[in-house]
Amino acid sequence: MGWDKQPAYTFDFEQFVDCFDENDHFTKRVFEFLVKETAQRYRSAHPQAQHSNQPRTTIHHYLGQD
Repeated sequence: MGWDKQPAYTFDFEQFVDCFDENDHFTKRVFEFLVKETAQRYRSAHPQAQHSNQPRTTIHHYLGQD
């Protein structure tokens, strides 16, 4: 496969997510890194963004896991 060719994946997003083990240390660390890196980049790009002391909605709220 050349560098300019996109591979043909048959693995969709739902299958990808279903493979995660919430107790897997590696998976937790990867997501911690992604969240922290994304937050740092956002804060760098938006220095005037307001921060609130109010709790923010998390994915658990969307899934009914309050």
